[in-house]
Amino acid sequence: MLIGIMGAMPEEVSLFTKSIKDAEKITAHQKVFYKGHAGNHEVICVFSGWGKVAAASTATLLLSKFNAEGILLAGLCGAADQTVNVGDIVVADELIQYDLDASPVFPKYEIPLYGVSRIKADPHLAKKAIFSCNTLLKDNKVRQELRKYGIAEPKAVSGLIATGDCFISDAEKLQSLKNDIPDALCVEMEGAAVAQVCYENSVPFVVIRVVSDKSDESATENFKLFTSQIAGHYICQIINCFLEHL
Repeated sequence: MLIGIMGAMPEEVSLFTKSIKDAEKITAHQKVFYKGHAGNHEVICVFSGWGKVAAASTATLLLSKFNAEGILLAGLCGAADQTVNVGDIVVADELIQYDLDASPVFPKYEIPLYGVSRIKADPHLAKKAIFSCNTLLKDNKVRQELRKYGIAEPKAVSGLIATGDCFISDAEKLQSLKNDIPDALCVEMEGAAVAQVCYENSVPFVVIRVVSDKSDESATENFKLFTSQIAGHYICQIINCFLEHL
């Protein structure tokens, strides 16, 4: 099974690409793909770029050009619920585009002509992701490393991820989103776009996100700090642990 692995920022996938065995560097459509092996799996990893269009375009390439049989999107997110904190891992069981609104022709959030607003992640992959993330977070070395950055009790949770073409750094804006989608655990900019591409092509996918900030007025500073200090190493560990248990 060839697994496509995506990150929206170089920091989210660069360390993982360095760990790919016998990696072949392939440049196509202005993107650089690294194809090889990680653990017992054949993988192809790529930095997609920010936002829904970049993510959908990259996911389509993974499926159409490279024949990926499953996709993992890994990266950062902002918290959208009080139950999740910086350093926690969120595995999507469903994804929604919070900025999609074709009403009154279609209900708000519904993907036109699809009859759905929420796309479910592959349950098998999501289950494996939760198990592997919980396994990783039980590792004493991992926990000790996270404590250096003030992350004392990280946890892995499963739930709804909300996607939109906006970096949310405003508590009032977040609250407005939560009023409409109260069960959203986190917000990010790519997941639901990848989900829609995979849904259209009947390809299994999973989205794993690490909370970098609280989506409030401190989000920009905290996001940059988290990205520079811990994101790459943490996400690389998450990807490798997922592949190990897949």
